Amino acid sequence: MLGLAVLVGCGLVVGWRWHGSGGDALLAVGLLLLLRFAVVWVGVYLGLLAKNPEAVTAVQVLVWPLGFLSNVFVATATMPGWLGTIAQWNPLSATISATRELFGNPRGGRRRVVDRAALAGDGDRVAAGDRRGPPPPVGAPLPTAAPLT
Repeated sequence: MLGLAVLVGCGLVVGWRWHGSGGDALLAVGLLLLLRFAVVWVGVYLGLLAKNPEAVTAVQVLVWPLGFLSNVFVATATMPGWLGTIAQWNPLSATISATRELFGNPRGGRRRVVDRAALAGDGDRVAAGDRRGPPPPVGAPLPTAAPLT
C-alpha cells in the first residue's frame, strides 16, 4: 500500500492527474490493491510448492513475462494475433484497462498524461502551475533578454 501511495504521489509531482471523479479514482486504487493481494497469494502458494530456495528463485523469474504479455506497454491491437490473444487473457491486462478507464486516462489518443516540463526538469514551472507548454528543445536558440534599465 505504501508503494502504491509513493507511485501515485510521484505521478502527481510530475503532472499526472486523473480525469474522472474522486470516487472513480478510489475504485481504481482499490482495484490495484486487490490485484496486489491476489498476486501476493499466488506467490505465497508457489513459494510453498518450491522444494528449496533455488526453486523459489526460478519461480520469481516467471513473474517478468506477466507484465510483458499484457497491454501495460503496448495495445493488444498492435500485437501479432497469437500474442494479442494471450495478452487479452492476462488478468493484468483486464486490471490495467479497468484502472485506465476509472482514472479517465484511456490508452491512445493525443492526451498528454505527464507534464513535459516536469520531465525536462523544469520544476519551477511545475510548482508555479505554469502550463505554457514544454520547454524549448535542446539546441534551440534561447530568447534574448531585455536590457536592464
